[in-house]
Amino acid sequence: MEAAAKQLLPDRVLDDPEAAVTLVKEVLSGWSERWPLVFDNLDNPEDLRGIINFIPANRHGCILITSRYAGSKELGQSIELGHMEKNEGLQLLLRSSGGDTDELEAAEEILSLLGNLPLAIDQARAYISKRQLGLRPFVREYERRKQSVMQETPQHWPYGPYQRMLPGKEKETSPSLLTTWEMSLPLLEQAAELENVITLFAFFNPVNIGERLFRVMTQMTTI
Repeated sequence: MEAAAKQLLPDRVLDDPEAAVTLVKEVLSGWSERWPLVFDNLDNPEDLRGIINFIPANRHGCILITSRYAGSKELGQSIELGHMEKNEGLQLLLRSSGGDTDELEAAEEILSLLGNLPLAIDQARAYISKRQLGLRPFVREYERRKQSVMQETPQHWPYGPYQRMLPGKEKETSPSLLTTWEMSLPLLEQAAELENVITLFAFFNPVNIGERLFRVMTQMTTI
C-alpha cells in the first residue's frame, strides 16, 4: 500500500504501513470515477481473513484478488485459472508452433515437467535463450537441478520430498516454479550480491518490504 499511497499523494509523509492503508482507503473512497485495486498472491488464509480492512468504502471500484487458496472463492465472484493448453505452451516456449519432431517432443516433455504453468514456462524459455541450450540439454539440467533443490529441502518440510500441498488444495503440485527460479538466479548480473539481497528479503514479511527500505539502503551505500 505504501507505493500506492505515494502515487496518490506523493507529498504526504507516512509514518508507518498502517498510515498508507488508511490514506489509500480514504482517497479511493472519495473517488467518483472507476478505479481498480489488485491484491496479488494472497495464498495465506490469515491474510484473506483481514482483507476487508483494506477495501475502500466505494462502489465505483473494481477489486481483483489473485490466490491459490481455495477458500478465497468465498470472497465474491471467482474465476479459476488452470494450466496452459499444449499449443499455447508450445508457442510460449518456442515462440512458434513449428519445429521438427524431436524438438516438439522435447518441448512437450518440458511442458509436462513444468505442469504447463505459464510462469515456469516463461522462466524456462528465458533460461534456454540465455544459456543457448537445446531443449534436450535443458531437460537433463532441469532434472539435475530439481534433485539438488529437493535435497536441500528440510527433512521435516511439511510439503513432502517432491510435492507441495497448497492451503485448501486437494491436489499436490510439482515444485516446477521453485526449480526454474533456482536455475535462473545465477544468470543475473552481479549474481552473488543480488542473491544475498534476495535471500535476506526471504526472511521479511513481504508486506513490509517497501520503497522506503530501498531508499535507506541506497543512502547507507552512498555514505
